[in-house]
Amino acid sequence: MSPDTLTRRQFAAVVAGASVGLAGCSSGSDDGSNGGTSGPPGYTDWLPSADALGYARYSFNAVSYDDIRENEEALHEDVYQGFVEDTNNSFAGELGLSFSDLSSVVSAAEVEHLSGTFGRSTIVDALSGTEMEERTDYSGFTLYASGYQGVGVRDGEAVVTQQAFGTGSDQIVETLQTMVDAGAGETQRRVEANDDFELLVSKLGDGSFVRGETRPKVESADPEEGLFSGVVARGTSVTINGDRSTAVYADVFEQESDVSMDEIETWRESSRRFRRVAQETETN
Repeated sequence: MSPDTLTRRQFAAVVAGASVGLAGCSSGSDDGSNGGTSGPPGYTDWLPSADALGYARYSFNAVSYDDIRENEEALHEDVYQGFVEDTNNSFAGELGLSFSDLSSVVSAAEVEHLSGTFGRSTIVDALSGTEMEERTDYSGFTLYASGYQGVGVRDGEAVVTQQAFGTGSDQIVETLQTMVDAGAGETQRRVEANDDFELLVSKLGDGSFVRGETRPKVESADPEEGLFSGVVARGTSVTINGDRSTAVYADVFEQESDVSMDEIETWRESSRRFRRVAQETETN
């Protein structure tokens, strides 16, 4: 869904700034902020390095269910109900969890971290009679696995993975352990392993809905669709706050010289979301 559907009013559309460094970053928000934080956002705790998950790169999503519930009246009824139904029909729903049980969900590749008000027993009871078997206790989590999916659970938290059939339960357990280690700071996180990713999330900050990715350098731009030459990472952060919501868009460039304000201006005119574009320079 587009960010414009999230509230009863359209987002006030202003691109506030573009900051550029060796791994340059153009970022825009609707309130004049740059989305930056003094430290990595909390969701990065549950994003292991790509190598640790067996990938060259991956995209991620982080959703605050607390924010959605707190702003129910500001969301269109169909949008809010869609979140409820999607949650109930997801893997979390199969684990006995409902929309009201969850506080946040962080997803990356084939793994997720769930936090909320649920007890360990809720998930353990839901696993009864399934193919998943208890394998081991690990750093406070009890790990369950089958040949293609697994769950690690403790009170108020779960790590889950769903992979290809035939992956094997040993590999499933290793993936769950990687997630637990990331949360505990015992394995390298994505934000520590990749400078482009670190810069991206520093601009996105926390939000009600955050998504981002690193990618191969864009060689063929499509400015009208928001795809700029030289981009190596990109993302969006949307924060709901009553009838006003804030959107931050960030693109990380391989080099400062890759940034084309003409391309960004083309996107601004095409999207019709933003009234102005400003630029500043940031040096790493």
